[in-house]
Amino acid sequence: MGILKKEATGANGVIPFNDFVRDPPVARWIRSLESARNRSATKKHKYAGTAGIYANRLHHFHVWLIGKKLNLRRLVQISEKTFEERGENVVLDGVSHFLKLYAEPNAKQQDCKAHR
Repeated sequence: MGILKKEATGANGVIPFNDFVRDPPVARWIRSLESARNRSATKKHKYAGTAGIYANRLHHFHVWLIGKKLNLRRLVQISEKTFEERGENVVLDGVSHFLKLYAEPNAKQQDCKAHR
């Protein structure tokens, strides 16, 4: 996920829904959902139907992730053939931060779970 402007966030780091759905990866994901929507239904607002529900749920997940602690273990290359596992505690900034950590090389998938 892309980085949104700092001034768009609230006091607790929460990005308003309308700004969140403009984030390029989120907007691209919503556009991919729109093709599966019932075209004959009347559109009351831009984020109606399946795309709106999924975007809303993703935004709630984003809000929930803010401030969660993640114990992340990574493999760090020490020499050409030697790796060492190192752990670090990370405080998440939302969905984009979580996905960035998950996609990094040598990240262990089982570690990408938030805990309190």
